[in-house]
Amino acid sequence: MNEWLAWLETLHPAEIELGLSRISSVACTLGFAPLMQPRDESASVACKLITVAGTNGKGSFVTSCEALFAHAGKTTGAYTSPHILAYNERIRINGAPVSDATIIHAFERIDLARGDLTLTYFEFSTLAAALIFRDAGVDYWLLEVGLGGRLDAVNCFFPDVAVITSIDLDHQNWLGDTREAIAVEKAGIIRSGIPVVCAEPNPPENLPRILPQDTYYIDVAFHVLQEAGRVQFFWTDEDTTNCTSQVECALPLSSVAAALQVFSLEGYAVPGDTLDQTISGLALAGRFQRKFLADGTEIVFDVAHNPAATQLLAKNLAANYEAQKFDALVAMMADKDIAAALQPVLPWVDHWYLLELADIPRAATTEQFRAQLLELGVAPENIYALEHTSDFFSNCDDAGVKVSSQVSAAKRLLVFGSFYTVANVLNEIQ
Repeated sequence: MNEWLAWLETLHPAEIELGLSRISSVACTLGFAPLMQPRDESASVACKLITVAGTNGKGSFVTSCEALFAHAGKTTGAYTSPHILAYNERIRINGAPVSDATIIHAFERIDLARGDLTLTYFEFSTLAAALIFRDAGVDYWLLEVGLGGRLDAVNCFFPDVAVITSIDLDHQNWLGDTREAIAVEKAGIIRSGIPVVCAEPNPPENLPRILPQDTYYIDVAFHVLQEAGRVQFFWTDEDTTNCTSQVECALPLSSVAAALQVFSLEGYAVPGDTLDQTISGLALAGRFQRKFLADGTEIVFDVAHNPAATQLLAKNLAANYEAQKFDALVAMMADKDIAAALQPVLPWVDHWYLLELADIPRAATTEQFRAQLLELGVAPENIYALEHTSDFFSNCDDAGVKVSSQVSAAKRLLVFGSFYTVANVLNEIQ
């Protein structure tokens, strides 16, 4: 498996090259034409495709849909990215990552079908997921856009439902430097005549002109309200049953609400009395994920890497930790708005430990990161650069892991900034 993944990284000249011509050609060769065009009543397509785009919240939407459709007795194939610890996390059947053998079998078929065409890593992965879902005969394909929407590989498929979770500044080099420009790219997944759900509570001004008039908007067609330890989901449409949950849910509630809206549009009754059971324990690795080390240190992992995501992270910290402080282990990509992403988290961090991701060309150096923190007013004596993640941790006698006393005596650590950052630390402690 590792050899295949290493080869995929070298197959195409560019790591990212947006466009649909290459993947569409190979997809047709693989027999996916019926899923790349509108379906009418005579279509012989048994599955439904749900495509989701958004700056943040896509993975949470997919996870919520997996739980809801399982509750209804339906099977799902979920395609998300990137992964944290293992590539298999990207392709799931009924919530479980598929095996290496299944993925390699799909890779082999794609390699034969592509001929002289080169595919990017993401294009190859997208086709692998499609082959695996078709072979498994799942009822619902849950397809998460990788970058943007309009020219993303996932968009070669014609969805039955399109969802936009959020729109904010990220990947400006590819998508534009305004929310309005990014909205155009996200809305590129929309097709005429299909239901559209938008969970962005503050849509850019141009979005209502781009989306269909009958789009289902959060706070208009469907709603979510959290108060007094419970969450209420309710609908403007009186035919849809309102529901209340008493359980804690670590996922963004707007994404959960969007999944409930899609579930209702697909003709299933919203699980009123059983909602607690359905969404209880829903979580995503690296999304406000908490672990404890052998010495009692608590670590909060979050892949937040743009201002909107770190604002949510700060909100979750406020809801769970009041005025308690953290040390932070952080690394971020150089093409991000680092200062704006750090700003919401500043009140929660006493000491900053900067990780060097030397094997990631896009990563900001510790010197670049330090300069940003100093501009934000962080005292230089509270900033430390680490050459290796292992500098922060040491093994206990019982083969557990603890925070190295030479580095920090903190009992709470916040690990955030990118998927690579979270993966780096999780690999170290596991």
